[in-house]
Amino acid sequence: MFAVHLMAFYFTKLKEDQIKKVDRFLYHMRLSDETLLDIMARFQAEMQKGLGKDTNPTASVKMLPTFVRAIPDGSEVCPQKQGKVDFDGVRLLARASHHTINLTSDPAAVRSLGPESLWSQGVLLSWTKKFKARGVQGTDVVSSLTNAMRKHKDLDVDILALVNDTVGTMMTCAYDDPYCEVGVIIGTGTNACYMEDMSNIELVEGDEGRMCINTEWGAFGDDGALEDIRTEFDRELDLGSLNPGKQL
Repeated sequence: MFAVHLMAFYFTKLKEDQIKKVDRFLYHMRLSDETLLDIMARFQAEMQKGLGKDTNPTASVKMLPTFVRAIPDGSEVCPQKQGKVDFDGVRLLARASHHTINLTSDPAAVRSLGPESLWSQGVLLSWTKKFKARGVQGTDVVSSLTNAMRKHKDLDVDILALVNDTVGTMMTCAYDDPYCEVGVIIGTGTNACYMEDMSNIELVEGDEGRMCINTEWGAFGDDGALEDIRTEFDRELDLGSLNPGKQL
């Protein structure tokens, strides 16, 4: 009986020691209020840089105009979104050739997991998450998808819009709350969009009204702006990622 209590004490003590060791590591990773305010100021400065016409090319946070000028008001019909990280579009199109798909020139809106430009255009700036393919970066993915679908006679679909997943999130939530003007994704990656005054957006013409901005804030720190707070664990994880130095 004594031996049982002794073993229980040993393992309890061992667990407590492990917890204390983890706590010591975590303690040094805590950021003070001053540091958090400093990071907030850096991020805000990077946002302003991204919104500027002359400074955008060197900004890590690209602040991409989405050309969405208003949140939905409920009059829209038939919204549909597709967006699973492991989605294999090539395999889908390959399988489509073996099945009859009855579509009658239906319009489609494609949900994007990356940065895009005009409503019906989207140049892939960089790969994130688990995606990786040669010959796609820097090209219009809408045009590429359209050309691929046209090779299959059973597919009669016109792509009218390419929508970032943050924008889709914001617009979906707006149906429940008309004051929702921010969309945030926290998952495999992280990003956010929000409604910005046109007068603050130098990347597009016009000062009237507002437009939704896709921040692409996951790239914050790609230029080394967060190097002073990165830990050895951050660096080790980064080196093992598909895109070292990106999406830190």
